[in-house]
Amino acid sequence: MRFGIALPNYGPRATRQALIEISQEAEALGYDSIWATDVVVQTPSPEDERFWYSLEALTVAGYLAALTTRVQLGISVLVLAQRNPVLVAKEVATLDHLSNGRMVLGVGAGYHEPQFRWLGADFKRRGPRLDEYIVAMRELWTAPEPRFEGRYVAFSDVVFLPRPVQPQGPRIVVGGSSPAALRRVARLADGWHPTSLTPAQYAAGMQQIRELADGRPVEGTLRVRTVVDRHLGATMGGDSVVQVGLDGSPAALRARIEEYQAAGVEHLVASFEAEDLQTTRRDMQRFAAEVCPAFHRALPMVDPWIP
Repeated sequence: MRFGIALPNYGPRATRQALIEISQEAEALGYDSIWATDVVVQTPSPEDERFWYSLEALTVAGYLAALTTRVQLGISVLVLAQRNPVLVAKEVATLDHLSNGRMVLGVGAGYHEPQFRWLGADFKRRGPRLDEYIVAMRELWTAPEPRFEGRYVAFSDVVFLPRPVQPQGPRIVVGGSSPAALRRVARLADGWHPTSLTPAQYAAGMQQIRELADGRPVEGTLRVRTVVDRHLGATMGGDSVVQVGLDGSPAALRARIEEYQAAGVEHLVASFEAEDLQTTRRDMQRFAAEVCPAFHRALPMVDPWIP
């Protein structure tokens, strides 16, 4: 089991100092990855208020690549169908090059129709576009002479250098838990990256993915809201899926993670739901000291005092 941290690059905690401290502390504590959330623009409705203030995810990853040395840099998840895939392929290849091969690209179809409209993108055909864009980006990342002829994107006689440090390009994980998302994971992705499912929901999804993947390996990842020694209420996500939390005492967290591990989760990304930076750091430290060692080697600790 690997563990990551979802960064607060949106909402009231989205400050330069918070991103630096959380990223560097995650690396010092032995976490495996840090993940930025993709938000561009939002409607001014109360249910979207937490996303009103947001720092762009790929830019955040690039900034933090220079301030860390080991942790993977993930995007959770980029709404790829509302972007130009050739440009995204270049941006992500550049980030992989500058971070020495640490990028992980999460992608999803998206659900927020106004954002597609504002960006001049096609909401109704976002699923087929996403599928095609994934294939096109892999062609750019890996082929000596990239060539692609699709319904929505086409290129030939192009030079795409430098290619990513990772020989097959950055790993691509797909978000969402709809039937279409599960099929997309099975056919095109390196991993599944849904948000806040129960162990039973996750197990059912992974079973479908493995049946459809026909033996092709797919890593199970999960992003889940997390607190230590507190409790979280269920909320509704943008895709109308109830989002559960990972909460309670360290012993309760360990027991719950064992259920997720049995369900197929190999990489758990904790989204620490704290009101302030100090509490977030304390939760990160306690999780690293009292939860993670049950699933792999003991993690190095830092001074628990927080200024």
